[in-house]
Amino acid sequence: MSVSIVLEPNGQMKRVNLPADADTIPLTLDLLNAFGAEAHRIAPGVALWIDSCGQGLREVNMPATKLSVRYGGVWMPYYGPVLVCGIDEKGRSRDLTADQIRELLPHLLNL
Repeated sequence: MSVSIVLEPNGQMKRVNLPADADTIPLTLDLLNAFGAEAHRIAPGVALWIDSCGQGLREVNMPATKLSVRYGGVWMPYYGPVLVCGIDEKGRSRDLTADQIRELLPHLLNL
């Protein structure tokens, strides 16, 4: 099983699948409803894609912010929807593996 997750500011989670070999940037921008996005790695092979242009103009995403902090990130608020997905050594996005999902699940359930 592989999947990616969109965390909404209201705590809702939406399951999505990223194409295995396609450019995921346009899809990521669409999922985040953003004009620009950047990846923040929170663990080996796991990243949070955030809106890089509309920060401060959107609602703070406390679930994503808390998730980042639980993985040792500096407390920095994220805004709007956030995509949680796998990321390879070249920075390409992919769905999370079953092992990554098992690792994230306890953190996601306690947001």
